[in-house]
Amino acid sequence: MTMTMNKKILLIDDDPKVTILLAMRLRIAGKVIVKEVNNPHHIISTIRNDFLPDLIVCDIDMGDIGGDVVVLTLRSYPDLTTIPIILLSSLVNTENNGKDFGGVLMISKEIGSENIVNTILSMLQ
Repeated sequence: MTMTMNKKILLIDDDPKVTILLAMRLRIAGKVIVKEVNNPHHIISTIRNDFLPDLIVCDIDMGDIGGDVVVLTLRSYPDLTTIPIILLSSLVNTENNGKDFGGVLMISKEIGSENIVNTILSMLQ
C-alpha cells in the first residue's frame, strides 16, 4: 500500500517494543512520518511543540493515564478535535475490533501488526 504524500502518525504506548515495531512497519509500508511517545504524560507537549499528527494511535492501558483520558484530553483542545484517533489494546476483544466508539476506532493488538498497519494506513487515505 503506497501513499502519495507524507502523513504524520503519532504512536503512543507505554511499551516501547510496540511503538518500535509499528513505527518500523509503517515506515516500510508507506510514505509516513512516525513519532513514538512511550510516556503518556508527554503527549500534549509533543503535539504542541513539534509534531502535529494527521492520526494518533494510542494504547488503552498505560497505567495511570489510559487511552480514554488521552482522548478526553485531546478533545478538550479545539484545534485537536479533528485528529482521528485509533485506540489499540490487547484488552479489545475480536468482537469489538474495528468498532467505532464515539468517533474513536478501537482495534485489538491480537489482529497482528500487519493488519494494524493496514488499518492505520487506510485511515490516512
